[in-house]
Amino acid sequence: MTVPHERSLAMKSAGDFIRKMRNSAEVPAELRDEAAAILRHYPNSHQIDLLTAFAEQATAMPHQAVANDEATVKGVN
Repeated sequence: MTVPHERSLAMKSAGDFIRKMRNSAEVPAELRDEAAAILRHYPNSHQIDLLTAFAEQATAMPHQAVANDEATVKGVN
């Protein structure tokens, strides 16, 4: 299973790869233009970090809710 941190690294690597394509004279102009268009809407590193933090919190919440519900059922709370 891919965890948010691994997904974040993959997204950053993909962004780096697309930037290299956009800036390489060895890549045909049509592909460089397409890479530039993709990067216009691609999240920057800070945005990816924020999305990762949000995903980590969101995936932790269901586990906490289940633990709290089990404690309530057992009369702990």
